[in-house]
Amino acid sequence: MTHELIIQNLLEEKTIEKALCVGSSNSEAIQELQLILFELGYGKELKWAKTNATGVYDKCTEKAVKSFAKKNNIWSDGKSISEQLAKVLLHHYDILDEMQMLYGDMKNKTVSMIYTKGSSAKPAISSLQTLLNEVGYGAELKWDQYQNDGDYGNCTCAAVQAFSIYRGFKGDGNTFDRKMAKSLLKELAFGFGKEWYKTRKSIHLQSKPIVKATEIETLKETPPPTWKETETPIATSEVKVSQSALVTYDNTHFTGKQILCDIDFIPALERIHSYLVKNNIKLLITSSFRTSSRVAGAVVTPARMSNHMAGHAIDFNIKYGPGFTKLLRYNDMKLRKFPPEANAFFEDVRKDPMLRWGGDFTPFDPIHIDDHLNKDKDKWLARHLHVQEARDKGWA
Repeated sequence: MTHELIIQNLLEEKTIEKALCVGSSNSEAIQELQLILFELGYGKELKWAKTNATGVYDKCTEKAVKSFAKKNNIWSDGKSISEQLAKVLLHHYDILDEMQMLYGDMKNKTVSMIYTKGSSAKPAISSLQTLLNEVGYGAELKWDQYQNDGDYGNCTCAAVQAFSIYRGFKGDGNTFDRKMAKSLLKELAFGFGKEWYKTRKSIHLQSKPIVKATEIETLKETPPPTWKETETPIATSEVKVSQSALVTYDNTHFTGKQILCDIDFIPALERIHSYLVKNNIKLLITSSFRTSSRVAGAVVTPARMSNHMAGHAIDFNIKYGPGFTKLLRYNDMKLRKFPPEANAFFEDVRKDPMLRWGGDFTPFDPIHIDDHLNKDKDKWLARHLHVQEARDKGWA
């Protein structure tokens, strides 16, 4: 389960203030709170370099919570997390990946090359759309219909133009440039800590040659799918390979946030993608690799061995229907109200011995798929070490 889902569950259970407060014994929830605060840029207040995520609601945690609340115009003495504060915390965390992606492109001076009409960089465009919606341009984006589909078309042009005009920039909306990016990030960063831009994914992968899906076998042999192949061709994917274990993965039926994963998870993603093509749906990715809440010297228990931390899991929503314009609501998912094509996709995943669907978990988690890496503790520890080392060295 990802960090934000642990906090979300506490909100739904109405136990947030008891679990996240001074004196609480819920070390798991406190540890995840500390990790989120660190990733939002409050490492200095947490004294992260010395303590990491302790799982104890200590003075440093109080200071970080109080600082976050103050920056977001919410009164708090820092001694507990209220429902209001938790919701704002999760809202900020939800757009962190997108902000860091745009910041990385701005730092690398590639904004004008990437964020332009007709761009093939769908994860980047998806991030831009999310951020433009965040500052009030959902109407121009037709967000309710398209959301962050990664297509820099007329709607995104209209949103960029409206954003530009209001802030005194020149342009027809066909290109989102570096000055616009700087302005947008400045507006959004108001409620974040000082180091939000360098805590997780802001540094782009190094040495990234493109590897075609047909060449994946040289990296990892993949057993063929168990279902009978249809006549529908599966589009060639792009896997950006770095010197590290972490890679980014793109393919036609994945939208939303860019997938960052362990290179050993690529075969599983290829299989998932084949089932998406077969059933004519898309996954809107909301989460993939996550940083670890490791504590120096701590023993990793099975309950703490999240496949997200090893880069072997994805969370998502489902886009379906003509032109993939329909979005499956999470409440419908929790009630197991799936359209036929989604049901068929989940059945394919369930029948695949290489994959697990979170809909079979207890508690029910229908927005999750992984390859059950953590069934073997030694394998999980090995891959976790490689991907977290890559992240720590700034390779992802």
